[in-house]
Amino acid sequence: MRLELPGFSFLSTALLILILPGQVHSYSILSVSIMAWLFLCNLIHGINSVLWSGNQAVHAPAWCDISSVVLLGAMVALPSCFLCISCRLAAITSIGTVEQRRDKTYRKAFEAVMCLLLPALYMILHTIVQDRRFVILEDYGCQAAVHNSLPALIIVWLPPLCISIVGTLYCLAAAINVGKHRYNSNHYFPSAPEITPSLFVRRIIFAISGMLYVAAVHVYALSLVTSSGLLPWISISQTRSQIADVGIVPSSSQMSVLSELIWWFIPVWSLLLCILSVFGEETRRGYHSTFTWLSQRFRGGALPLHRHLPRLLPSRFTC
Repeated sequence: MRLELPGFSFLSTALLILILPGQVHSYSILSVSIMAWLFLCNLIHGINSVLWSGNQAVHAPAWCDISSVVLLGAMVALPSCFLCISCRLAAITSIGTVEQRRDKTYRKAFEAVMCLLLPALYMILHTIVQDRRFVILEDYGCQAAVHNSLPALIIVWLPPLCISIVGTLYCLAAAINVGKHRYNSNHYFPSAPEITPSLFVRRIIFAISGMLYVAAVHVYALSLVTSSGLLPWISISQTRSQIADVGIVPSSSQMSVLSELIWWFIPVWSLLLCILSVFGEETRRGYHSTFTWLSQRFRGGALPLHRHLPRLLPSRFTC
């Protein structure tokens, strides 16, 4: 049994719960989406690594139907969250007016589309290139099946790569803006002067490191898929002709290496988020506000929780 797999997954799950008060204080779509996707994926990874430790048996088909789709959606959901962070970083470092109510509405709509609707669309489109019910990899459990064809290249493997590249460019733009402001002796964040350099550095480290890793993994995936030879794609019905079957991925295959690289992305960046949050004032204030609410609740006459949770950061950049 590979003890590190369930160990890191359940440890990450527990630590995400611990930093929850400081992450969702503003009820931001972006912050809640990041926490939700990481929490669900770590929980699924932990359960899978226990059920399929040292075996490739079909234990729980219904569980695999659900968990494999969630893990697939996370492949594009998390890079999309990183992209949203990058867009905010670029916005707060640009010289312009303070964000207006209409701009906030557009931003929230954009984040909802990228973090929620786009992953849902991604999961739906995957059915076009799904040739098996799911596949099972020893020690890692069930994962989404992908037909090795040109449509799969476009639908499954290219979107996370493209999103990561665009997000990286936004991060670079934000870093360049900060360098220009320092050279000109201007405020680092002219559009959001209340943002601290510490918060900016923590967010840019979290976002750009995640996007670079996702981009590198998907470049490797594209080279692996193309080098192994693309299968002809005739029609959806022909591709899904064996949809009732369950695929088994040999542990010695190159696809198992790719699956492992994708798997480790979840716990590593969950731990990174937790480590970076420890140094944030928003986490300490989040705990203080939560404990204040709980103490007043037990003493009676408690106010709603949102009345006790101050906006630790402006709504322009809370995640």
